[in-house]
Amino acid sequence: MSQENIEIVVEDTGVGMSKDFIEKKLFKPFSSTKEKGMGIGLYQCKTIIEAHGGVIEVESKEGAGAAFRVRLPAVPRSQVTRSHVKKGE
Repeated sequence: MSQENIEIVVEDTGVGMSKDFIEKKLFKPFSSTKEKGMGIGLYQCKTIIEAHGGVIEVESKEGAGAAFRVRLPAVPRSQVTRSHVKKGE
């Protein structure tokens, strides 16, 4: 039986990214296109997603925005235990 996934897609209509930027810099730490950016946001996202058995992918064209797709393994409600849920949060 294959694992089911939860998929989240976030899209924008911004300036987009080049294929070269996506391949060489996008998920690298301390690489930012923003003047005051630290370049750790997407690196942290990717690390956390992969630690949970998921993947993050991006599709983008310069001048046409970007779409980030996150897929995480679904956990059936019957398998959720107290260790998955902390009280008061």
